[in-house]
Formats: sequence, structure tokens, C-alpha cells
Amino acid sequence: MHVYLFREGAGDCSSCVGVMLELAHGVAQWADGFKSGVLFLFNTGEEEGLDGAHSFMTQHHWRNSIRFAIDLEAMGISGKSTLFQGTDDWALESFAAVAKYPSAQIASQDVFRFGAIKSATDFQIYHEVAGLPGLDFAYTDTTSVYHTKNDKMKLLEPGSLQHIGDNMLAFLLHAAASPKFLKDAQQ
Repeated sequence: MHVYLFREGAGDCSSCVGVMLELAHGVAQWADGFKSGVLFLFNTGEEEGLDGAHSFMTQHHWRNSIRFAIDLEAMGISGKSTLFQGTDDWALESFAAVAKYPSAQIASQDVFRFGAIKSATDFQIYHEVAGLPGLDFAYTDTTSVYHTKNDKMKLLEPGSLQHIGDNMLAFLLHAAASPKFLKDAQQ
């Protein structure tokens, strides 16, 4: 995987853009046999009130074709990418089965749900506004530089990017090729 980052905000969330570009490349190489498509949404406005995700899910003509959402987030610049919110049993079980290095923290979902953390990710829009099932991932180590001028590429841990990339590629290939995924996501 080759990820190129350009400015401050390397962890949150230029790193996610880099990972998504590599995932799109990987998915394109394996797309034969997919039962459903994979759409990569690169949006802005998350820090300003989830505006990009909200605009897409309420106004874009593709919004009605989306059946499932995965959000990649960073609340630090290192560590394992951890599943911290999930709303679909099939997806949770599939992720656990196919991810190369699965990592999840169920307590985080409760912390977000009950408002103990005064923050949100685009996943909130996908789930609450659009009514989509989905999964939300973030790496959360070295949070001391989160949202500071020190959130720079030279401090970003490449292994964190590889971790989420390996896990997501395995899950996306599995989900897109699965007729069960598309059936369950439409219910």
C-alpha cells in the first residue's frame, strides 16, 4: 500500500482518504463477480457539522442506491483501526470472520450512543438520517495530536494504515461478492 499525505490533519483524516484510494484500487482489481457495487464517498465538512455526509445523503441522486455504509475515521495517528460502532449482525459477523486482523470495542458504541463523547462521525448521518446499517472504524492511539497542528504525516504510523487497509479490503471483497449481503441490507 502506498499512501501519500499532503498537510496537517494526516491522521484526521487525510490518512482515511489515502486508505480509501488504495481500497478503490484493490476493489477495482477484484470486481468481477460482485453482486453489488462499492461506492467511495470522499466528502468534506465532517468537522463543521457532518455537512458533506448530510448533503450527500439528503440531496445526491445516488442516495437511494446506497444499502450499507462504512465510515473510516481517525481520532489519533496510530494504533489498530477498531470497529467502534456497528448496526448489522451479518456485517459484524462477516467482518470478524474475514478481517485479517479484526479489532472491535463494543463499549465505544455505548459511549457514543449515550453522548459521553461530545463528538460524532459521518456514520451518525448514514445511520440516523439515511437509516442505513453500517460499520464505523477508527484508530485512536496517540490522541494527543488529534486536531492539533502536530497531526502531521511524519508522526503517522504506517502500520495503522496497513491495518485498516487489510481489514477493509477483505471485508469489501467479501461483502460485494455476497448475494446474502445485498439481500440482508435491503430488508
